[in-house]
Amino acid sequence: MAAPPAGEPEPTHEYRDQQQRASAVNTALQQADVHAPALQDLPEWQRIQDATVPNA
Repeated sequence: MAAPPAGEPEPTHEYRDQQQRASAVNTALQQADVHAPALQDLPEWQRIQDATVPNA
């Protein structure tokens, strides 16, 4: 992780943990997207898409 700009405090351990968890979620979503064509007809997948697309 890059150092914070001059004059700003180091990120806390809790903040770094949150960033790592967010990164893990993003990685999982990217991996799921690879399978989107095979999953697109499943009702569960359609509900996820409806929940993530604004104004759907």
